[in-house]
Amino acid sequence: MKNAKRILGVALALIMIFNVFAVGTFAAFPDDTAVKLMIRADKATYAPGDEVVLTFSEQVIAEVGDMWIGGQYEIAYPTAVFSPFNATSNVLEDHGFTAIAPGYDAGISTLQLPEHVASSGITPELATLYGWDERICYVVCDDSTNIDCTSARDLFTVKLVIDPTAADGTYTIGYNPKGYEDMNAYSNDAANGGLYGTSATDWGFSVPNMYEYGTCTITVSSGATPEVTHVKQQSKWNGGDDKNTAENYLFGFVGQFTGIDVTTTEVAGRQEVTNIQSITATATVNGGASVVADVQTIWEAAGGYQFRAVFRGFAPTSSDSVSVVFAVTMSDGTTVYTSPAEVKVVNDIYTASVAAGMPAVAA
Repeated sequence: MKNAKRILGVALALIMIFNVFAVGTFAAFPDDTAVKLMIRADKATYAPGDEVVLTFSEQVIAEVGDMWIGGQYEIAYPTAVFSPFNATSNVLEDHGFTAIAPGYDAGISTLQLPEHVASSGITPELATLYGWDERICYVVCDDSTNIDCTSARDLFTVKLVIDPTAADGTYTIGYNPKGYEDMNAYSNDAANGGLYGTSATDWGFSVPNMYEYGTCTITVSSGATPEVTHVKQQSKWNGGDDKNTAENYLFGFVGQFTGIDVTTTEVAGRQEVTNIQSITATATVNGGASVVADVQTIWEAAGGYQFRAVFRGFAPTSSDSVSVVFAVTMSDGTTVYTSPAEVKVVNDIYTASVAAGMPAVAA
């Protein structure tokens, strides 16, 4: 990568900001720009604390010719939402950097952390429009391997982090035009070793603008993550002459799920859930044989829904250890939410139920 910058007497071109959505296809190439810089995220929606994988891409007009993967790629973002993947390291790989196009030279590549970005800042218009208050620059070096970017070409990926305290909303990340105006940021071409500044005309190209600065819009949502948990265990005598007989005893394991939107329809005067295929409870005894119970009834409770799975075959005095795992399978048949295992001794469940008011078995 050529590091010496050409100082050009240029007239600042108009800054153009075009969106490349987080998940989608590349937008059409502008007819007045030599190099189209694009960025996209791996998802459209993230939860606070999530990692964001950003893909940096590029497209050039035929006049520019072959490109190299190298350059200094400066982006900006609001710090209330995004943070560098590593707050202290200037090693690209510590920021989730992965080369896609050929020619990457890790030996001399680096990262300009926010406090070291050698540009004069962010334009007030974009700071106001997007809330940008920080920039970071990925200094990607190369071995001069030519790549054809006349069609949109992915160059590399990096990671940022969504702040755990980020408020729900829609936010924008994008190339920082001020960095390119100040010639801190640029892309490497094979003919010149670097396209600096904002005027393509000054480089002999037939279009006026050197760069189009892509942006990426993502949504932060703290909506509840689907979760299945254990609530309590119960036992009761189910009738019969011998209260100590296992078959005359029922043991219930109550579970709960939250964060799953339930849809219902009325059937024969009652509401039936239509988007859950099944709820099962698998009981494993002493780490050996397993028994599966289907859950037939659920009810609203505690910001979610609760349900009870009932097992027979345990005598109240048993010292068997029973591990129970719940599984909620959605109507697509492939989305399954499971609980952690809850391990209990059968007699402990019985003893707790007696303490809660259930009649004790005969001596």
